[in-house]
Formats: sequence, C-alpha cells, structure tokens
Amino acid sequence: MTALGAFSSGDVLTAADLNAIATTSTTYTPTWASTGTQPTLGNGTLSGRYIKINKLVWVQIFMLTGSTTTYGTGLYSWSIPSGIPARSGLFNFMSQGVGRLYDPVTGPYFGHAGFYAGSTTAITLYVGNTVAQPTAPFTFTTNDEVIMTFTYEAA
Repeated sequence: MTALGAFSSGDVLTAADLNAIATTSTTYTPTWASTGTQPTLGNGTLSGRYIKINKLVWVQIFMLTGSTTTYGTGLYSWSIPSGIPARSGLFNFMSQGVGRLYDPVTGPYFGHAGFYAGSTTAITLYVGNTVAQPTAPFTFTTNDEVIMTFTYEAA
C-alpha cells in the first residue's frame, strides 16, 4: 500500500488503499459569528464534522437555536475546520455546497453555502442573494435550524 497522499498519476489503487482513505470523520465545533453584534448560542447546539482527503475537505455543520440564544446583528458566518483554510479565490457567491434554514413556523428555506467576502476561514449561507442574518430569510427564534454540507479545496 502506498502512503496516503503519496499517490502518483497512473498508480493502481487497491481495495486496501481505498478503505484507508478517510475512514471516519473528525468532529469540530464551528464558531458562529456575524458582521455586527455577535450572536451567542446560549443553550443551543452547534456541531461540525469533516473529512479531509489530500486537499479536498468535506464538511457538515448543524446548529439548533435554544431559548437563551441571542441573534446579534449583521450577516452570519460559521467557521470551517481550524487549521484547514480554504484556497484563496473561493469568494462571494461561489457555491461550495447546500444548506437548509428551518423555522418551525415558516418552514424550510434552501440555499447554498459559500465563502463570504473573500474569507478563507468562514462560510455563510445564501438564500437567493440574501446572506443568512437575524431577520432573513426569516426572523430567527428558538428551535430554528441551520444545516450545511459543503466541500472546498484546502490552501
């Protein structure tokens, strides 16, 4: 078996090679931030996990707001795995994946995850041309969800 990440063009991958690549995901705790007053999660939950294969990073983020969550002001973003920044040039409105914002009263809103304003360390969720924020695409309250699945090229 070749050492992971040391494959060359033309190498034949065995079943053992393929089984050894990203056999489990790694968990991390994303940071929820905004361009204005910072939100606080309070008794809500925020979790993430990722798999990195060479320069390809696959990430999932899940957030559920709680009764003591405060929503701040400004445009929201969530951090990607620490120490694995994205390649420069993945910027505003470049779709990296999909997301869902869910409010129990108004229902789901589907959008795309993308790197905001040239960031290489944080991702945001767009619904149409609107960035997720305290009052868009709905007014955030208790038990609202944010779910994102996206991939990016590591720097």
